[in-house]
Amino acid sequence: ITVIWGFKEGGRGGSLKMDRQFDLRPAAAQQAAVDTCDRIAAHEGLRIFKVSCWPQDFRDFLRSRRRAFPSRSLEKDLADFLMFAPPWVLDHVGFDRGGSVASASGRG
Repeated sequence: ITVIWGFKEGGRGGSLKMDRQFDLRPAAAQQAAVDTCDRIAAHEGLRIFKVSCWPQDFRDFLRSRRRAFPSRSLEKDLADFLMFAPPWVLDHVGFDRGGSVASASGRG
């Protein structure tokens, strides 16, 4: 299972395009991403072997440094996290030209 945030249906054939309305800065959006990964991981019927969900890792990173999650300074906190995150995370976070998170994905 791959979950992708920040895209929407782009037309015929199931193509995708960037969703300019996607915004991971609100606390509710960050929490929803983590909750989605947590629910997928816990769902017995899916028989998930391993979950790779950077929003969960981001939450754990912030908490391990006694910082608040959801983040109130997403771009700064995410930049700090990415300096320590496993290399695969960079393949699952997309940024727009202004440096804001434009897309995200996780696998279960």
